[in-house]
Amino acid sequence: MASNLVYKQFSAESLQAQRPLVHAMKHFLKGAQQKNWQQTDQISLVMEATQIVTYARFVPFEHTLWLRGLYCIPSHREQGLASTLLAFSAERLAILGYQQIVAFALCELSPFYQKLGYQSIDLSDLEESQPFLAERFKQAQTQTKPWRLMQKTLTSALLV
Repeated sequence: MASNLVYKQFSAESLQAQRPLVHAMKHFLKGAQQKNWQQTDQISLVMEATQIVTYARFVPFEHTLWLRGLYCIPSHREQGLASTLLAFSAERLAILGYQQIVAFALCELSPFYQKLGYQSIDLSDLEESQPFLAERFKQAQTQTKPWRLMQKTLTSALLV
């Protein structure tokens, strides 16, 4: 893994003040076929010099975050960047007061998420706590790819 990688986490709102980064993000998202961020989202990046190589987008719902996007460019895969970025993000997001992350994981990727502390949950659990996310998961299930509903409880070493 390259040693000149920088990990960043910030709100989408604060991103707007960083014009060169906004331009890089829009270019990255277009190439990655990822949706653009919303004002309230939390964004995490791995950068190599001025190039974004790994990206995670979290959409807040009260004290819960939905992992809405995770992408690593092909030339940087199999180096642990996505795993490290998710761990980095979880620590920082816990400090901000978020209590859990919900992910719609492709079934074949559930072992990846399990290694990071995510656990499979039942849809009924999500329907009670986050009905909007439960509806979005039901919509995802109608697509051709098999999805698994997963959740990670956030704790910060700094808060313990």
